[in-house]
Amino acid sequence: MAEISAIGVRKGSTEPELFRIEAPKITKPNEVLLEMVNVGICGTDKDIIENSLVDAPEGDDKLILGHEGLGKVAEAGSGVKSLKKGDYAVIIPRHGCGICMPCRTGRSDFCETGLYTASGQHRRHGFNSELYVEEEEYLVKVPRQLVNVAALTEPFSIIEKAVEQIRQIQKRIPTYDFSKSRAVVFGMGSVGLAAIAVMRANSIQTYVLGRRGPEDLKVQLVKEMGAAYVDIRGKDVNKLKEEIGTADIIIEATGGTQLVIDLIELLGRNGIYVFLGIPKGTEELCFNIKGMIHKLVRQNLLIVGSVNSQKPHFKMALKDIAGIQKSHNNILDRIITHRFTIQEYKEAFGQDKEGQIKGIMDYTKK
Repeated sequence: MAEISAIGVRKGSTEPELFRIEAPKITKPNEVLLEMVNVGICGTDKDIIENSLVDAPEGDDKLILGHEGLGKVAEAGSGVKSLKKGDYAVIIPRHGCGICMPCRTGRSDFCETGLYTASGQHRRHGFNSELYVEEEEYLVKVPRQLVNVAALTEPFSIIEKAVEQIRQIQKRIPTYDFSKSRAVVFGMGSVGLAAIAVMRANSIQTYVLGRRGPEDLKVQLVKEMGAAYVDIRGKDVNKLKEEIGTADIIIEATGGTQLVIDLIELLGRNGIYVFLGIPKGTEELCFNIKGMIHKLVRQNLLIVGSVNSQKPHFKMALKDIAGIQKSHNNILDRIITHRFTIQEYKEAFGQDKEGQIKGIMDYTKK
């Protein structure tokens, strides 16, 4: 029985582990065998490890990590039409429950039963293994010129869904023009940087809030994308409002601090606030609920949560990544600051290194 290496965590453990598992094989005509190339390392992965949030597949005592995956086709099942041996593809992590209408129509990001599975997160093994088998419908072909940055597709797809939601919801306003919006992005991780890049790709005036100095690489990337960086250290929301005015769109990609609530004050009339980050820990946030409701009602404001994405968002992400790379001299290459071999898994899933923005497991490196 052939075995391969995979990175994951056991139930009850707070340490990553290198497992030897049985090599997967194609068993259905619609399946594709992938040699994994790159797998992004996300804050969610580290949260699963540090807090032992191991939501393993039924009957297993471990979870293979990874939900941002790029693979190369090693073999395609007899029924596969869109991919052939040698092609590259990114993998969609969330699988539908097969019961509710959203899942049955390819939109498991709106699963109504909660019985979906998500690779590397929820009752489904992730992509951090040398080989991975996936059904064709959960794969999106990647142009060869984007292979080096394709591991960023999943974070970008999260933003593409958020933008889709903004466009659809704001149709409530008869004169709405997305491209003329003013946006504020709070968060400068891979999702936050993707939000900035997509906003600027749509010519949206964008302000980015952070707590970093001008020499920081993230700040430099923000400015090169054409966004305005605002150092919020020592500033409350009233000071920010004086400095940058109000916004039509706020995108929150930090996972929660007091400022997340306070930023509601920055929304202009008819504005929309999209929450993407999921709070961690037990910090309590304080706010004036009566004042907030007053503002929401009187000014037609909306607060929206958005989670995961699906195939249309992955396709749009690849399209935008290609455009951003072309217009900004391959700027996204610089977001991937660290590449780790499979033998460096402990280092990869430990504390971020100095200057690290995005780390990936690189299965092409030995």
